[in-house]
Amino acid sequence: MSRQSPDNEGYKPADLTPTEPAPPDPADLQLAPDKPLGYAWSLLFIVLLGLLAHGSTLTIIGASLREIADDMDASVSLLGWALTGAFLSQAIGSTIAGKLGDLYGHRRIYLVGSAIFIAGIFASGLAWGPLSLIGFRVLAGLGGSMMIPTGMAMIMIAFPPYARPRALGWFHAVATGGPAIGLAVGGSIVDLLGWRAVFFLYGPFALVGGVLAYIVFRPTPRQHGVSVDYFGAVLLAVIASSLLLAIDRGDALGFRHPFAIAMLVLFPLGLIVFLRVQSQKSMPLVPLEYFRLRNYSGPAVTMIVANFVYMGGFAITPLLLQDHFGFDLAVVTLLLLARPMTFSLASPFGGMMAQRAGESPAAVLGGFFMLLSMVIFALSPHIDMFFVVIIALVLSGACFGMVMPSMQIVVANTIPERDFGVAMGVIQTLSSLSVAAGIQTMLVVLGEARNPGAFTGAFLVGGAISLAGIVSASMIRSTMRHRQVVIPPPD
Repeated sequence: MSRQSPDNEGYKPADLTPTEPAPPDPADLQLAPDKPLGYAWSLLFIVLLGLLAHGSTLTIIGASLREIADDMDASVSLLGWALTGAFLSQAIGSTIAGKLGDLYGHRRIYLVGSAIFIAGIFASGLAWGPLSLIGFRVLAGLGGSMMIPTGMAMIMIAFPPYARPRALGWFHAVATGGPAIGLAVGGSIVDLLGWRAVFFLYGPFALVGGVLAYIVFRPTPRQHGVSVDYFGAVLLAVIASSLLLAIDRGDALGFRHPFAIAMLVLFPLGLIVFLRVQSQKSMPLVPLEYFRLRNYSGPAVTMIVANFVYMGGFAITPLLLQDHFGFDLAVVTLLLLARPMTFSLASPFGGMMAQRAGESPAAVLGGFFMLLSMVIFALSPHIDMFFVVIIALVLSGACFGMVMPSMQIVVANTIPERDFGVAMGVIQTLSSLSVAAGIQTMLVVLGEARNPGAFTGAFLVGGAISLAGIVSASMIRSTMRHRQVVIPPPD
């Protein structure tokens, strides 16, 4: 079997041939006293504190854009960049931050990101105008982009394979349930104390999380003799920016506007250049070899599809409840909580099913839940019974709870620890882009008519796309029940 050359030590895999794993360690099959998990659970709790502040402020501010616009005497479309900018910086920064964590230590990059995020969240509460608020939200998004992939990498390193399903299940339960509860009470906070109070109430969570991270987190291994592909990082930033700008400006100005067209052209061109450059690099930003592994490309496609359909459907469901069923915004907000709350409750179950039945069956079942939810959504305007929409919301939430933990388990059990950060960062970047693409695609398909036929057509498009997720999930080889495909460690 060929190995890496000395000048590429510890990075680019030279042989992707599946290897026969060693017999399982009994300690990987049950909790062992010589492998205490106290530190791992403490690490998970601290990461979730920061993630709670990050996700909750996004959801509450997204629901309060009109109030913020009125307070700042600005347009809602301009303030929308407070959300778009945060997603953009998160999409751009995740892969780069994950790579830097692999090279210089995940703890170090996480702490830098935590400091940036804390500064951004408190500064957002002191913003003096729309542009300053947008800038501070971009800053907070950048901090979040450094915390999420490095935090996930540290979690995967701290937990042994047998405990990862349970850890990821609780990770998604809290990461989703927290913002959902925050959204439920966020309206009252904004009404009673104003939108700025949101940042000063959630900022302490981030601050406590950052202080605890500094005290508790242990350093992770660093790589030596490996450089950062900064040119690839710039190209990745151009690709992510062009796609999100095309979606955002196409929605605001029309997709025939010259700027939107330019961004739509720049995206595929930038992607082609990026892939060509990365394939020729001895030390690329993104190891393209991993995408040849079905246990990396499969989960990536499955999670991209899940994010696309989940958020696309989430964007047009409020319109269905308001325009067709006649509910006001307050009732719609409460009804929509059925989806993230189900996601939160289903995540631990998804982790357990991945451990006992295998990750592929868990993700395939989740894909069928998403397909069924889209079909029910499509039929709901014609059935004229709003409770069927609740059923569809519950099913799509269950889909996410089944898919996300199981797919991240596959990635963690396939990619070597030295590349956990960049592996998680790439998927985070792709997920951020797929969220934006899914929202805009479903809104474009729905159009302005918003009659029963238009809603049916939009949801059926989501159902058709969800089929791709089922196919990709079915091609994955479960690592918890079968021999896993791994990349040989470096010499």
